[in-house]
Amino acid sequence: MQTRLVEVVGLLKLPGGSLACHSALGLALIGSLIITSPASGQTADPVLKTSHPHGSVHSANYPLSISLVFGQTGWSEDSLKLSLDGTDVTAAAQLKSSLYTWQLELPLSLVRESHHSYEVRVQSPRRPDFVFSATFSTDVRGAGDLLIEAEDFNYGGGAFKPAAALPNYPGGAYEGLGAVHAVDYFQATASNSINDNYRVGEERNVTILYSDKLERSGYDLTRSWIVVGGRADWFNYTRPFTRGYFWVYAAVSAPPEAGRLQGSLSRVTNPQSTEQSSQELGLFEGDAGEGWGENRLLPLIDPSTQARVPVLMDGTETIRYSVGQGALDYLVFVPFFPLTLTPLSRNRIQLDWTGSGLLEEASDPAGPWEAKGGYLIPPVEIILPEQSSRGFYRLRPPAQPVSLPSAVPHGPSPEIRPR
Repeated sequence: MQTRLVEVVGLLKLPGGSLACHSALGLALIGSLIITSPASGQTADPVLKTSHPHGSVHSANYPLSISLVFGQTGWSEDSLKLSLDGTDVTAAAQLKSSLYTWQLELPLSLVRESHHSYEVRVQSPRRPDFVFSATFSTDVRGAGDLLIEAEDFNYGGGAFKPAAALPNYPGGAYEGLGAVHAVDYFQATASNSINDNYRVGEERNVTILYSDKLERSGYDLTRSWIVVGGRADWFNYTRPFTRGYFWVYAAVSAPPEAGRLQGSLSRVTNPQSTEQSSQELGLFEGDAGEGWGENRLLPLIDPSTQARVPVLMDGTETIRYSVGQGALDYLVFVPFFPLTLTPLSRNRIQLDWTGSGLLEEASDPAGPWEAKGGYLIPPVEIILPEQSSRGFYRLRPPAQPVSLPSAVPHGPSPEIRPR
């Protein structure tokens, strides 16, 4: 006999003076804990938890994770169906199941800044299907990003940890490390002992606050921190970069009464010196925040035109984030290929870009995409077939996918010649 936790709806007096509680699952005799479950032979709905609640926003490659907890056995895994944007993707998802729990995970590789819907359906022979549906959006983050955590500024007079630049970096590489004032960071106000977290031994203690926002570009941190500074404060970050262009975003937060969020980015050429020189790269600016830790992703812009500006990075570089208004959580460097397409003849074109990349072809911008020729060094010449329609090409950095399609006329697969 199984004993279940039920919601008591009311008490009934039975013949002979016994009491019974009437619940959503059936009838129980108080004292003997006899539960007839489920009522009328029906199965109760499972309890569902999801990584993508209705209306939520995520990185384009953050996996969809769903757990279903059942109050009783009898549900068949074969009755489960998962659809994304109207397409059945059940076969692409990984299912782990136990007696009362199913755990479903679907890898995602969506377009950045796009909108999507999904539906979970479990069929039952004894009651209507269990159906859960939700919509969500993706932001600028995605596969191939390089992220810099705000709390991981340089230490020891220009030193850095290469592990912090690895893909899916979980955080924590700089925990317990000090930093040299006016070399690794600058803080206008004197030291304070409040919120002395994560970093230890800074000449002027930096205010570092815990954040529960763990999601990054397709993965979660083990712990997250935000760095609070004043308008004159700055922090240096040295990282290795693959040569190429990047869009840059800053994840910044503040209470609404603080006003518009703001910061700026510079390139530092002598990060070990006490007399550093820097080159301004752009400004981060956006609407007022919604509270500490409630990040807005602010794009790097040209302050004179308000247009986004790409940044060329090459090898080991030191960048400086200068505080304007708000606490910094992290910086996102999104790979960007400014493609140049040059017609050479009626059926020959040349593609040129900065850095090495994997060239892919598709007949539709939504895919599927097929690699052409492996990782190529530009420029690349493409010879198109005589029978041509329209097609699309995009580039991906090494082992780091990113989409930026360019339409060119084509028919069957073209011939590709590195020049």
